[in-house]
Amino acid sequence: MKKQLLMMAAAFMGVAGSAYAYNIGDAVYTHSGKYKIVGENIVVNGDFSNGTTGWTGLTGRAIPTDTFNVVPNGGPDGKPCLQVMISGGTMGNTLDGSANFRQSVRLAGGNTYVISYKVKANTGGVTSTARWSGRNDNYQDVFVNGNGLSPYPTETEDNKSQGSVAEWIDTKGGEWMTINYAYRAETDIYLNFEFFNLIQFDSFADFGVYSATQVGDDRIATSAANTLQSIIDDTETFPDAADYLSEPLAELRSAAENPDISVDELNGMVDMIMGSESALSEYLNAISADVSSYFDYFTFDDCTEKGANKGAAEGWSETGGRWGVRAPWSDMTTRHIFAESPANVAMAAGSQYQTAALPKGKYLYMVKGSGTRYYGDGSGKKSNFYIPDYYNNVSGMGFFINGDSAEMKDVPTYMSNIYYKVFDVAEDGDQTIGFYRDAQSAFTGNDRNKVSGSGIVRFDNMHIRILGVTNEDVEAYFLKETLANSQNALKVMVDSAKNVVALTKYIWGKDELQAVIDESDNVYATCTNPTQEDIDKLDAQMPIMRDAIRAYYAVNKEYVQLGEDIEAAKEVAADAKRPAGKDALNAAIKTAEDYYTPLNASSVRDSLTLVKTDSTLNAAVQTFYVANASWEAPAVMNLVNADFADNSTGWSIDAIGGTASWKFGTIDGVGRTMYFNRGNTAYDNKYAYQDVKVEQPGVYEFFATLAVHNSQWSSIEGQVTSTYLYANKDSIEVCTLGPGEPTAQVVGSFDDFSVVSKVTDINDTEQVPVAGYIRVGLEKRPLPDGTNAVVNMIYIANTKLLYYGSIEDYETGVTDVEVVDTTFDVYNLNGMKVRSNVNSLDGLAKGIYIVNGKKYVVK
Repeated sequence: MKKQLLMMAAAFMGVAGSAYAYNIGDAVYTHSGKYKIVGENIVVNGDFSNGTTGWTGLTGRAIPTDTFNVVPNGGPDGKPCLQVMISGGTMGNTLDGSANFRQSVRLAGGNTYVISYKVKANTGGVTSTARWSGRNDNYQDVFVNGNGLSPYPTETEDNKSQGSVAEWIDTKGGEWMTINYAYRAETDIYLNFEFFNLIQFDSFADFGVYSATQVGDDRIATSAANTLQSIIDDTETFPDAADYLSEPLAELRSAAENPDISVDELNGMVDMIMGSESALSEYLNAISADVSSYFDYFTFDDCTEKGANKGAAEGWSETGGRWGVRAPWSDMTTRHIFAESPANVAMAAGSQYQTAALPKGKYLYMVKGSGTRYYGDGSGKKSNFYIPDYYNNVSGMGFFINGDSAEMKDVPTYMSNIYYKVFDVAEDGDQTIGFYRDAQSAFTGNDRNKVSGSGIVRFDNMHIRILGVTNEDVEAYFLKETLANSQNALKVMVDSAKNVVALTKYIWGKDELQAVIDESDNVYATCTNPTQEDIDKLDAQMPIMRDAIRAYYAVNKEYVQLGEDIEAAKEVAADAKRPAGKDALNAAIKTAEDYYTPLNASSVRDSLTLVKTDSTLNAAVQTFYVANASWEAPAVMNLVNADFADNSTGWSIDAIGGTASWKFGTIDGVGRTMYFNRGNTAYDNKYAYQDVKVEQPGVYEFFATLAVHNSQWSSIEGQVTSTYLYANKDSIEVCTLGPGEPTAQVVGSFDDFSVVSKVTDINDTEQVPVAGYIRVGLEKRPLPDGTNAVVNMIYIANTKLLYYGSIEDYETGVTDVEVVDTTFDVYNLNGMKVRSNVNSLDGLAKGIYIVNGKKYVVK
């Protein structure tokens, strides 16, 4: 029996096989598991011993003898086979005109069936189950439908395929391969063998459909047994392992040889011997410390299930994207992590990892891994880029601790394998564990050489242990480290509180803060034992200390702000570039100082008077700015929430809520942003604006840092975004460079933009939208024809509104320029270079620019 099983397994994997047809009681392997034959073959003349009886072409006609030939001794063991002949071997203009044959059999509902046949390719190549033109070369399908007829030439509800049982097969030239599938018929239905567009000189034999029952897959038990055997054999790393594991090993070997063991029995046995609470665990507990509890969601069992590209599992971090958490699959009997990408999309290198503070030592890390590449059938349907390639392993999968990694070799495509390594960790401290995958390319190839790409990789954790130490040793280390961290965190906060309580800029609440400082010093001094009790006391004192500091800041907030604004106002009043209105500003400063200076710890805190005094002073500063405004010394106008620190406060925006809403975040090098990111099919129109109260006509310039790009991800040449930065009725269209990759949902380049508005009458609603206000903002508008442009991403940050004084003063000394004799660089008034090595200002937006230290206007 063992010999027969081994021969069948070899044939399944594509090695020449000598068995011919299955008998009741035989074991059959498919990519979905192991099955036991319980019924006779129901295919008519499946071995072609009676010529082509029972077989027809797609339309029911007899198989033509110039297309196919039954070779009496051409099959395995000298039995017959059907061979594609030269004259009919090339692809025809129609499916029926190509080399084709078929047969249907009736399946009884409620039964499981094994479907089998043998194929020998002359030159080798990948088959197809796609009926799409251009991708159906070497079509070998097994499907079910309602009447047993071919869908060719027309489809009805009865003969339309209700689902393919077959897979794409990577055939090897000159070798007989046994192809096995399993199918569960829930109702009475027809199963159809249907082959067309076949390759000349390819041969077929031994078609069969058998009633069967699924049994436990001995390949799973054998894989686990091999792992146990390797542990027993490594007596230096795993002393006395045979005493603990020989009996479980024998049970696994026995289970692998039991032809009637159920799937649940076998999988349960493997879990009981190899899992996180198992016979293996019992042995490892005797020689090591289990440190899985120091990591979050180590086994993934309690993680939330989520699809590919939805992020790392709880407690884990990720790189590379495409990660998710999957329900049990095959012999991964609990939740596990995976990364997946369809065949037509390359998958970048990536990892999932997490860190825990643990001691040095020899770490045993044992995991499960599986991976499958995908084909695409060329139909263009997204779901059809997930056809498994069971014949070519995924490479570049592995697991790691810190900088040391172990590659998973010969990763199975239809089940998982158990891998382990003992890692030498040389230093105490943060230990990072995780999984990785190398980059997986997209699929390539033609009809005869369909190369799979990307696919799915799966990982599951089983054990993480430190050999040669006890759980108590690790707990003592962990508590010691945790105590030190908790002590340090409290000390840093107490030292910060001691600094601020001594500052004279704060006058109220010093006694209250000092009392909490003294209390915290006492907790720090007395909690010195590496116990959870002392750690909890230290940690509990942290929020008490933090709240006391916050209360101290809060009670002094208005007082400190007034003091800082008085000092800032004095600096403004001393500015020689701003000569007008100094007496009025100095008077306002004196009024504020007369109230502020006498205040002390005994004074009654009057929050309202503090705020009013500060507001009056700031209004005087703003008036002073406006009175002295010029292009050399512009006044900064008061935009509310100019940096979006408080999200949309102060701004009028559209679409609050839903998928088309503005969102908020921080980007390195840019700062806080308000953004709209919808990918490469975003047609939405958007707006965000603010009305700013002003007192004077004149010249205003609105600045913002922006990223706005459409579907041209790598170019802005000639692109239309219909998105405008504007001030009143003046605006400029904005377009920036995208990230260069249409599938990457990342922001491209940011640039600084500004727009100038000249207002002669602030109450004239022909010039300003609202009398007495300047409106500034960003808007994506409909195109002139009423349609909407595609704009993938709109980001706005760092807004600012400047006032330059009167139009006459602004334009004094400003020169129009068209062309000069030498080249030059062009800067805006913020000093940012906007053009390099040019000899003209043509094409620039209206505004003031600096060239060689002089200002020029573009009207």
